[in-house]
Amino acid sequence: MEFFLAFLGGVAAGYIGAVGGSGGLISLPMLLFLGLPTDVAIATNRFSAIGLMATAIPKYHASGAINWKLALKLVPLAIVGGAVGAQLLISIGDKNIDIILSVFLRDG
Repeated sequence: MEFFLAFLGGVAAGYIGAVGGSGGLISLPMLLFLGLPTDVAIATNRFSAIGLMATAIPKYHASGAINWKLALKLVPLAIVGGAVGAQLLISIGDKNIDIILSVFLRDG
C-alpha cells in the first residue's frame, strides 16, 4: 500500500512539477505521511527532482521553451543555494526543521 501511495504521489508531483513547478508541495507531505523523518523526506524529495529534470528539460529544450542564456546564469546561483540549504538542513536538527516546515506548509 505504501508503494502505491508513493507511486501516485510521485506521478502527481512529477506532473505538477513539470507543468508549473512546486511538485514538492505534493511529494514532501506524502513522504512525511509515509513516516520518513523530516530531514530524510526533504533530502529524498530533492533527490527525486533529478528524475523530473532529466525528463522535462529535453522536452522543454526540443520545444524551444528554455531561455538558455538566462538559465545558464541561474545555475550557479541554484548550486550555491542548494549547497547552503543542504548544509542548513543537516545542521539545524529535526525539531527545528519540523517547526520551519510546518510554517511553510501551513502558511506557504
